[in-house]
Amino acid sequence: MAPTEDSMIVMTRQEIKDSIIDYRKETGQRNLKDSSLLQYIQNFSKLQNEIEPDKELNLNFVLDETEVDKKLSSYSLTTRRNYYNCIIIILESNKKNFNIGNPPLVDKTFGIDDSIKSYIKKRDDLNDTYNETNKQHKYTGKQADNCVDKDEILNMIKVIKKEINGKDLFKKTKEDMGNYNYALLMYYICMTIHINAPLRNDLAFLKVFNYRKMPPLLPENYMVVNKDNISIVLNDYKTNKDNKTATINITNKPTITLLKKYIKLNGGFGEYLLKNNDGTPLSKNGLSHLFAKFSEHYLKKKVSSTLLRKCFYTDKYGHLIEPLIEMEKDADNNLHSLNTAISVYTKINQSGQ
Repeated sequence: MAPTEDSMIVMTRQEIKDSIIDYRKETGQRNLKDSSLLQYIQNFSKLQNEIEPDKELNLNFVLDETEVDKKLSSYSLTTRRNYYNCIIIILESNKKNFNIGNPPLVDKTFGIDDSIKSYIKKRDDLNDTYNETNKQHKYTGKQADNCVDKDEILNMIKVIKKEINGKDLFKKTKEDMGNYNYALLMYYICMTIHINAPLRNDLAFLKVFNYRKMPPLLPENYMVVNKDNISIVLNDYKTNKDNKTATINITNKPTITLLKKYIKLNGGFGEYLLKNNDGTPLSKNGLSHLFAKFSEHYLKKKVSSTLLRKCFYTDKYGHLIEPLIEMEKDADNNLHSLNTAISVYTKINQSGQ
């Protein structure tokens, strides 16, 4: 990191990453996963490029909160909240750099701490709104316009399957089928998995292995083709606070057959499940674009992995919402939590047996 003549704090992505890691060590905070760090830096860089497209990656642009708010105003509530959070983390990790230069970058009467506090308030206000909205158990905003049910997804999968078979894509190489058809094939694979196991964007950066030739102690996410099933093993996922491994087993025979055909076409074992045109692994952002592109084409709606998760739970458990709301009220009146009401006090009704 080096301040320029006009006191601009110019940093590389690696320097920003190192500053976050160092700051969290110094302050005793838990380590962030590499995927989280990458996402924060990508978001920060993207936002800066939208505000200052012709400048090097720097920290200064976020001091103009009015411009930042203006750029984020068209984004969804959760996206704005996530952008504010990445700004907070990066500013907190680089507070000392704002005293570099002559004059200092931040006016003494305002200070970088006040700027951070302002962003924290914006983020927390959005989070409060998000939590209140969730309590209503209804789709809102863009999600209300793009929500789908399971039957719509299943019908779309059938249409895509027919198109893929009509083009004989599984009989072609990746190069012969072209970029569009390869992307379509990836989307088809994703939907076939997500319809029963609605992951977040965890299929990104997922390598595929044969159970006979597994490398030892893999820290990242990967897929294992076993004798009778296929396992998705997740070490790096959003809710993993305790370094626990989660395993999702795919046992449906047609899905296993489909995945094996795709893996063979895609280069075999040791390759990433999803790849860009140049062979590099598809990122989480890339996966989001893939979902948006093809869902808009086939459904006329932008259906993200998050919306698919909501579709899954709504289809399977939506009829339980009203009884659960009533149970939560009863639990509150009886001075215990909803979880306690379910796990301790509620039993299977034995009457009539």
